Amino acid sequence: MRNNPPLIFLSLSLLTLLSACAGMQPARGPDTTQSLTIAAPISTTERLSTSPSFTAEEQDLPTVDLNGELLYQILAAEIALQRQYFTAGTNEYIRLAERTRDPRFAERATQVALLTYENDAALRASRLWVELAPDRSEPRQMAAVAAIRAGELEEAFGHMEVLLSGADAVSEERFERMAGLLSREHDVQEAFRLMQRFVETRRDDPGALYAYAHLAVRAGEMEKARQAIDAALDLRPGWHDAMALRIRILLLTDGPDAAIAYLSDAVRDYPKDASLRLAYARTLAEMRHYQEALDQYGLLAKQVVPNTDVLLSMA
Repeated sequence: MRNNPPLIFLSLSLLTLLSACAGMQPARGPDTTQSLTIAAPISTTERLSTSPSFTAEEQDLPTVDLNGELLYQILAAEIALQRQYFTAGTNEYIRLAERTRDPRFAERATQVALLTYENDAALRASRLWVELAPDRSEPRQMAAVAAIRAGELEEAFGHMEVLLSGADAVSEERFERMAGLLSREHDVQEAFRLMQRFVETRRDDPGALYAYAHLAVRAGEMEKARQAIDAALDLRPGWHDAMALRIRILLLTDGPDAAIAYLSDAVRDYPKDASLRLAYARTLAEMRHYQEALDQYGLLAKQVVPNTDVLLSMA
């Protein structure tokens, strides 16, 4: 059989069609509410397309001979996963990646191992995925998670440094994405300590402080969260997202009255910010300060167009 990388996509897509109804629960882990559908791995649906159109990234994939032995290994891996033999299936995909040097197999192994909390396999697979696709960000994100779970914090820190060292490394979106990724970990204290170490050298970056504050709230480190978000607002006054997090911290620590006082000052300082005024009105209503809430909704009705939702809230 001639070398033809798209045939691997075809074989995996056929497996997807054959097993589309095979939804399963992870064998273990703190979050067993999220089903594991082996037929449709996270973030791989488009790459398993049988379409002849490929991205530049996919055109760089190795040429693999889809012979009978390789197809047998793919089938064996998928059947093992469907039977919930997650370790066997993951290891088979790792062997496929090592044999073919195709990052798609390492990706599959990493995703399944992370979802099923096969931590050793996840670390091994993610390391291989990074090796096979060093210019992509997703392998390093998953490798950071796998390293945290395995207690390899130095390795996780290294992946984070690489992820945020590019030209747009100071972008808020990247910091938030990293904090969100870490906050989903069952060992949130380890994730928090890692983020704390990362932010120590970025105290002048409001995006880093904002992301750190989010993770601090998740870890229950409320005073550190307050200090971080205050520092972020000092560096970037009037930042709406940071102010919203400040309000959340106040609600969790000092109660609604403190949040109302903060919101009152905020809408005075930023009278054109409709989102802040809406948060103020809702908080007043929840605290049964109805007349004050109506006053704020009345101002919003003049400020927001169309104002149907505002009028409904007033009613």
